[in-house]
Amino acid sequence: MHQAPGRTPIGADKTTAVRILATLARPDGGTARVLGCDVVSEANAIRARVAVTGQFASLDDDLTGYENLIILGRLHGLSRAASKQRADELLAAFDLTGSACRPVGGYSGGMRRRLDIGASLIVTPDLLFLDEPCPGCGPRPPCSSATRPPS
Repeated sequence: MHQAPGRTPIGADKTTAVRILATLARPDGGTARVLGCDVVSEANAIRARVAVTGQFASLDDDLTGYENLIILGRLHGLSRAASKQRADELLAAFDLTGSACRPVGGYSGGMRRRLDIGASLIVTPDLLFLDEPCPGCGPRPPCSSATRPPS
């Protein structure tokens, strides 16, 4: 797949491409490699190293931003203390500390999107696929070292 720099047209199957590269869907033909691995024959190796943030937030509206991140940390095998520390780091990195204790259902679209991207970084993947990453996010500085887990 080759695309000239700039915007990709609407309806250009960007979501399908992300789904194939993240091994969420099988290609109809051809080959694709991610991080040196074939998307069909080495799908498990790819899944162990990538994360995906889809078009729609995968957050629990009834929980706070902090609670959402802690649960995801625990589901990914982090200890309670490490989950809390990582949640604090991500909330700060995505400028959500002031809203951390509010239910996500009351977040604006941009806040939800930032939290959803942060949730994808609860454990640091080698590669993060972002499908329609920034509606409502507004301009942001580049990711800082705070989005990476401590060594």
